[in-house]
Amino acid sequence: MFIRFRKGLLAFLLVALVFALVGCEDKPIEEEKEQVYKITYVLNGGTLLGANKFTKEDLPLTLPTPTKEGYEFGGWFFEDNFVAVPVTQLTEPEDVTLYAKWNEPTDPFKDMTDREVVNYVIAFLDENLPRKVLGDFIIPTINDSRVEIEVEPRSSTIENGVWKYNYPLNDYKEILDIKVKYGNYQTSYSHVIEVYGISDFDKFALADAELQEWYDEIGTNVTNDLELPKSAANISLKWVTDNKEVLTASGRYIRPNDDTTVHLTAMMSSGDVNYSKVFSFNVVGFTREEKIEYFLNVDVAHLVNGQSSVDVTLPSNISRFNFQIEWKSSNPDVLGHDGEFKNPDVDTPIKLIATVRYRMTLVDPTDPSKGYKPLGPTSFEEVVEIPFTVKALETELDRAAFSASKNEAKQIPRHFYYGKESDNKMKNLPSTIAGYEGFTITYASETGEFKYDADSNTLELLVQPLLYKQVNITMIVSYGENTKEIEIPVNIGFLEKDQIGISPVSDVTKWLDLEKYNATNGFGNPFDNGNNIPTRDFTWNGLVFKSRFKWYHSDPTQNENATYTETDFFYFFRNNSVITINASDLEEVTEDGVTYYTSKVLSTKHSGSYLKVMHNNTDKDVVVKGDELKAKFGFAQHNLYQLYIYDSEGNRTLAAPGVDLEAKYVIPAGGYIIERGYIDNNATVAFFDQAEKVEIIKLKRHQQYGG
Repeated sequence: MFIRFRKGLLAFLLVALVFALVGCEDKPIEEEKEQVYKITYVLNGGTLLGANKFTKEDLPLTLPTPTKEGYEFGGWFFEDNFVAVPVTQLTEPEDVTLYAKWNEPTDPFKDMTDREVVNYVIAFLDENLPRKVLGDFIIPTINDSRVEIEVEPRSSTIENGVWKYNYPLNDYKEILDIKVKYGNYQTSYSHVIEVYGISDFDKFALADAELQEWYDEIGTNVTNDLELPKSAANISLKWVTDNKEVLTASGRYIRPNDDTTVHLTAMMSSGDVNYSKVFSFNVVGFTREEKIEYFLNVDVAHLVNGQSSVDVTLPSNISRFNFQIEWKSSNPDVLGHDGEFKNPDVDTPIKLIATVRYRMTLVDPTDPSKGYKPLGPTSFEEVVEIPFTVKALETELDRAAFSASKNEAKQIPRHFYYGKESDNKMKNLPSTIAGYEGFTITYASETGEFKYDADSNTLELLVQPLLYKQVNITMIVSYGENTKEIEIPVNIGFLEKDQIGISPVSDVTKWLDLEKYNATNGFGNPFDNGNNIPTRDFTWNGLVFKSRFKWYHSDPTQNENATYTETDFFYFFRNNSVITINASDLEEVTEDGVTYYTSKVLSTKHSGSYLKVMHNNTDKDVVVKGDELKAKFGFAQHNLYQLYIYDSEGNRTLAAPGVDLEAKYVIPAGGYIIERGYIDNNATVAFFDQAEKVEIIKLKRHQQYGG
């Protein structure tokens, strides 16, 4: 096969081959260095801050200006005779020497009297001050320290030499009072300016632009107090915040837990026209590191490098940052994971290991100057180790008291209410300590709820609070004359701590409204962050219904996802609500061949519009007719009221939507019939509608609540 090359192509290939062969030689390639040229400045007593070297790339090069006190710079020259044209730029790449020329300053007022200078300045001001304005302007000045000029506006202000336009709605004449002084001569005159007014719309537009400029300058992230403008475009401002908890209307910064968006609104008015502008700020909260630092330095500061020879309280949550904390002990043989003291033989250093879980809102710091973009709540977990020392008990008395607190103290009931025992006494209290011969236990109640009888070794309860109330019984461990006291918490209130009660006068709706529930005159026990039962309800007569059911927070018939609280609820009956049928009140009646018992108390009317209860305090079933109930309970309309009947065991035997005047209602022996009165939307409805089974509790009345 023959291959033909064109001559041009062949020549190109030969040349390329030569270059390739040359390029393969091992020779260094030197880069050409750029030429640097020098400037020599002859300053003739002056000073200059500037470069004295340049390259071809710098051309053309503008020359700097030197200074010399008491002289004016006359220019740069290539010759020192200064006869040529001054040089302002270098255009050729070459070394050069430049000479600075200096001129003595001229006095423009050299041949003028003081009066002539003042008149000259007045003419200068008159020529340069405006006659008509629609905005700010600069007050003209003379660049000579010997001339003194004072300008005072009558209707506006001058700030830093600038007359400030005050955005009037109507045109007006501004008068500038001017004083001019030179040497020994001074005079005053007035300059009149016509100031044009603007419309409300234009005024608000200017205020809007001024506020926007302020907002753009300070940025959206708030880490300190804000200095809020008091006016814009000469309009007074009133600021409003939508979250005063973290950023107040005065601009005060209250650091939130997490970054929080707050809107500040600038409110303004002119005449009858109102205008507002809303600004969004990111109020910066605590970082993850700062939250943990706060936790260590504030919340558990007492634990850091702390020590104890008793049980240690380890918080399971911190409300400030919604921390949920799980604790572990590095040595559970001396201090349990729950903080239980295990009585070591010697002082033992350990680590309290806290696993802190929490959620916080993260932000995207892509452009901090424009504010952070919230990314939403995110869960975090931090593990913190806290140094701690578990101290050994030093004496035998300490060890005996510790043993009593862990063993004998368990025999003290933690809930003891008035009427729980027939004589209201705690009996069979421990008086010795197992394993510690010669040590004894006695008791005291310094706050007076209990009376201790040393002879019988009993504690008698003297008072009966209705709500949960914790008091301390003091267990006194003695050995000879030495004693050690142990405080044992006991609830003497009728309610347990986490139980909820209902009062028939509570102003709450059928579906639990927590805000109303905790409001004044609502029940809302203090341990539920609410109020006590109103004082009027303390005249309870000792009858309580208890039931456990789901208390919905909204109507479950309208919301299938309605949440609820499932707990024990207590219903306290008002003192005048219960009508009692005793055996002496019974009457035997035969009607249509049927014999039954009724009561004489049905012949009298029971006043009042609250819930009413009739208690059959006999061993016979009692029949009550519908019309008798209407008369006895004072019904206005018999078909508006619901009836509930419970037997002596608390079983609901009837839940009727209204009273049938022709019907006969049977109250079982020992049972109750209840009607709910006018409380149409009360907690009563929810309680009795759901309480198919109740525990009937009868408490003794006591002098603390009615004798």
